[in-house]
Amino acid sequence: MIDAVAVVIPARDEQARLPGCLHSVAAAVAALPTDIEVVTVVAADSCTDTTVAVAASHADRDPRVRVLPGRWGTVGAARRAGVEVAEAHLNAPPPRTWLAATDADTQVPEDWLTRHLELAAAGWHAVAGVVRLAGADPRLEARFLASYPVLPDEEHPYVHGANLGVRADAYAEVGGWPTRSPTGEDQKLWDAVRASGRPAVASPASVVATSARLRSRAPKGFAARLRELSTERELQR
Repeated sequence: MIDAVAVVIPARDEQARLPGCLHSVAAAVAALPTDIEVVTVVAADSCTDTTVAVAASHADRDPRVRVLPGRWGTVGAARRAGVEVAEAHLNAPPPRTWLAATDADTQVPEDWLTRHLELAAAGWHAVAGVVRLAGADPRLEARFLASYPVLPDEEHPYVHGANLGVRADAYAEVGGWPTRSPTGEDQKLWDAVRASGRPAVASPASVVATSARLRSRAPKGFAARLRELSTERELQR
């Protein structure tokens, strides 16, 4: 049984997209049973815009939101710092704490955390969900869907930091988020959990909406994949 949930959101210069993300996470938190302790941490990394102020405004209205400014340099390091702060504010032991990851350019559905905890209650120690595109050019969306087959009730091969969850004891056992690589921290954490023998499921039942932007801070991240599916002449002008 899970008694506490931490939602960690890394953000760099995300003043425009962060409000939508935080509103969606708040709705997912509200859908949880009231006896579950929750904290949401925005790890604002090297921001030069108003990201920190935007996050602080949400924290002023919701005491369960924490803002952590820093200069970590990689998404993995920002995620790790956010987890450390979240765990310091939660009282449940690691086997009863769920660490949920998403991104500042992502909006989660109201049942996002509920679905994660249902899978945790079924015995899974880690969950990898899937994504759909928000605001995509129809041609890019069609190409993405063709390259991203997902079958109902079957595991999928995708791992996204925008839709990932892991039980805190499993997270600690594998050493947490990797911090050195500028890209792929989500895949590395997932691979480590599976290699440890912990039960992990790649479930198509958990779906989030993530930005269809073609440029982001991760040089070989999701935006780079979308960029490969597009062409300068057809989709980037």
